[in-house]
Amino acid sequence: MDGVLESLALTTRAGQRVASLSGGERNRASIAVEMLTRPRVCSCWTSPPPASTRPS
Repeated sequence: MDGVLESLALTTRAGQRVASLSGGERNRASIAVEMLTRPRVCSCWTSPPPASTRPS
């Protein structure tokens, strides 16, 4: 969980109510929930693309 919060720049807001977050922080918190509850769907957010699909 700490890694997800860190990757979305939410570590300083951990433990706070969603109502106290800014709009952008709320969006990132929503993404964090998806990443934690549906990791297979959201793995593209944290995994780099395969080398063969990167532009040269």
